[in-house]
Amino acid sequence: MLWLKRLNSPFTGTAALGTALTITGTGFRPTAGENKVTIAVVVCTLTAVSVTSITCSVGHGPVGAHPGIVNVAGKGMATGPVAFTYTEDITRITPTTGSLGGRTSSYYFTYMSI
Repeated sequence: MLWLKRLNSPFTGTAALGTALTITGTGFRPTAGENKVTIAVVVCTLTAVSVTSITCSVGHGPVGAHPGIVNVAGKGMATGPVAFTYTEDITRITPTTGSLGGRTSSYYFTYMSI
């Protein structure tokens, strides 16, 4: 039986790569190649696996709350009652002024990690 019990903190992360996420449950495979985790159809990079937990690095995803889905080879897919929320915080926009004609240089957004 495959059952996804919970997503351990953090429940949120910026749209940037690298937020570590731990999923606990039962019925996972003990090797990374037999488990696949997705958040908002974005595949997480698995960093540790066991039959009761999976730790992964979250990839870029769309802002909002999305369920974690685990696909285990030979067993199927499972999801749980907790969602992972991608957040985005704009901390700066440059340049701060421009001409009415629109011939202003490119805008750059800086994201703040949570």
